[in-house]
Amino acid sequence: MNHRLLRPLYRSAATASALTVLLFMVFITIPGCVAAERPETNTIAPSPIVPPQLVGNWSLRDIRGESVIERIGGTEVREMPSMTIAKDGALSGAGGVNRWNSSLDWSRNEESAFRVNAIAATRMAGPPRLMAVERDFFEALNEASSFDASRLDEGLLILKNAEGEPILRFARTD
Repeated sequence: MNHRLLRPLYRSAATASALTVLLFMVFITIPGCVAAERPETNTIAPSPIVPPQLVGNWSLRDIRGESVIERIGGTEVREMPSMTIAKDGALSGAGGVNRWNSSLDWSRNEESAFRVNAIAATRMAGPPRLMAVERDFFEALNEASSFDASRLDEGLLILKNAEGEPILRFARTD
């Protein structure tokens, strides 16, 4: 690196301080996202065809039969845990503290399949109750393998694990 090019930047203490803060912010921000990997999704997926009933905004109501609102209690909630499903299979939403995104795994082209690829989320800290709900939400999303198509007309999206047990219940918000 040519240090003569950087000398004008360091002529004043204010400029040096500003540059130091900027570099610090860049190095802190870059690792600010984390991906939770799912080893069984290492295949190339066919083009997604998301059932139109799934597309839209969903608000999380229950995790493994437990009410999210009761688990959160009086804790300040920035944004309720949620999920938006796009036509192309992209997923995004809020975990309660952090924003997240992912996509649906279409490697197994099965009816009512609902498998989530690696989840990327910001890494902000929040109240312990919210962090616990968010952690359980992401774990259950990673565990999901299908959805209950019979409840979609009621505005409910119920995700099930491989054993067919309901693990997440959402209500349509749009």
